[in-house]
Amino acid sequence: MLLSARRQSELRDLLTRRETALRSALARDGVKNDDQSYAELATPVGDEGERAYAEQVLDERLAMSGHLASELEAIARAHRRLQAGTYGICVDCDENIPLARLLVCPAATRCEACQASHEHALRR
Repeated sequence: MLLSARRQSELRDLLTRRETALRSALARDGVKNDDQSYAELATPVGDEGERAYAEQVLDERLAMSGHLASELEAIARAHRRLQAGTYGICVDCDENIPLARLLVCPAATRCEACQASHEHALRR
């Protein structure tokens, strides 16, 4: 995709701001949940209800951390595509990803049609 220098800079800034927000969320939320630390939640608990709650909170926190880490990796790949000059090109059909999509989802690797097909295939 032929993006102007101004658009490239704008998209690079979007990626960097999102990366900063994600790192902040990981630092802030990765350790605490509702003012309870992992250590507090992981200690032996009194009854089944408390144990189930502790396991659920730990599972949710691990899932969220994994999601944030995946998004950080997608942003790193987007930065590499910007440097390589392949940013904004769909990895499936080699067509340009519309600018409007990149402004909403700057780490996007697929155009909307290919993303829909990809998600449909994952659900099978």
